[in-house]
Amino acid sequence: MASQPPNPELAAHLEKRICVKLNENRIVYGKLMGFDTFMNLNLVDVQIQAPGKPPVKAQSCVIRGACILSFEAINNQ
Repeated sequence: MASQPPNPELAAHLEKRICVKLNENRIVYGKLMGFDTFMNLNLVDVQIQAPGKPPVKAQSCVIRGACILSFEAINNQ
């Protein structure tokens, strides 16, 4: 049986900007560079927003799949 890539929906968003909503009302914006079968995400050019705190910018970030509530593509015009 041929192996299929995990999460084909995520593969369509590789190297595109996404918004990831996490538990505890945190939001992360960044460019999706990779993911695995557990939906762990690797993002670059990241901005992290947490309630009651100023936004934090980072070059890269790894997000554990268990913390993710949802994600959406950001219109790249």
